[in-house]
Amino acid sequence: MNQRQKELCRLLQKGLTLEEAGTRCGYRPGYFRKLLRIPEVREALEVGSRPVLGHGPDHVLLLYERIAFSDVKDFLRFGTREEEGKRVSYTELREDQEVDGQLVEEIVISSRGIPRIKLADRMKALEKLERYFDLFPDTYRRALMERKLELMEREERVIEVLSDIPRPQEERGMEEEAPLEMEWSGGGCTDG
Repeated sequence: MNQRQKELCRLLQKGLTLEEAGTRCGYRPGYFRKLLRIPEVREALEVGSRPVLGHGPDHVLLLYERIAFSDVKDFLRFGTREEEGKRVSYTELREDQEVDGQLVEEIVISSRGIPRIKLADRMKALEKLERYFDLFPDTYRRALMERKLELMEREERVIEVLSDIPRPQEERGMEEEAPLEMEWSGGGCTDG
């Protein structure tokens, strides 16, 4: 097996589609399918075969990585060029074989023929990777929890202090007095 065939097998085992892996290895479209007929290539793929569902945790992680670190330049060509003696800007879609279609959510061509591409949400993918790689270490979480506990303890101490303050009835040793009854008459309040 030559180096390109080994690379094709490695990319297929990582979860790339046959088309993506073949294109990245420099094979023309359709030719890499013929490579699967070579016994060494087929055997190398069987050794690292995919799980029953076809995609395991490594494949999901790889997709998140591809989404998080994708670049619009992988999908569009843009810049300036000379046309009829004038410098004009251009934006073009890349060829189908050059593009990782799993990362594209939407492609819109404006009325002026300018393509606009919407990629999968990079921030969501980065958040998933952040959780997976635990980039928000326990030391920060622990410090945050300790601060919350400290504030809760202060609040409990304030409640204890307030409950220890003697009330006026307790100071005088008096029982609770009956409420003062008031009556309303046309001219004002009178004690009843």
